Amino acid sequence: IRKVWASLYSLKGYSIRQRYSVDESKAVMGVVVHRPFSDEVANGVAVTQLSSENWRPSRIITMSTGFPGDLAVTNPPNGKLPETVRLDWEDDYDKVRYLVYSTEVPVGQHPLSAAMYEQLGQVTKKVHQYYQPLYAKDPTKYQLDFEWKLEGKTPATQKIIMKQVRPVPIPE
Repeated sequence: IRKVWASLYSLKGYSIRQRYSVDESKAVMGVVVHRPFSDEVANGVAVTQLSSENWRPSRIITMSTGFPGDLAVTNPPNGKLPETVRLDWEDDYDKVRYLVYSTEVPVGQHPLSAAMYEQLGQVTKKVHQYYQPLYAKDPTKYQLDFEWKLEGKTPATQKIIMKQVRPVPIPE
């Protein structure tokens, strides 16, 4: 916890704040403590952003990257690729677009089923829409970063758990 707390004052932390023009006097740090995930089937990160395409301004795009099990998505071991997908949303779910296939599942299989990706997209869309008025005057200049887990050993018991959600500034 001390290491995480101190990272606010690290060179990397300072550099990122400078890059995104974050006022140093408004920089804060929080630490999330949660239960262990003993039934973890997959994990990943997702980023949501409202499309800036003029012809579809209401589309929410969720980009997600995930691994089966507990391999680190943000810093994967050499030679291992997480699956990366794009989920497009307007009023209803569109479809999963597979952009990168994971090296950790057999060819033709995925860390998450299409139904689980749909659930992930529904949750990220709902959270994105809830927080958008709080964080963004211009909805196209707002995105959220999620950390998620798929928990449950059988398809009937599986569910998406959101471990963390945070706003991410978009440079001008």
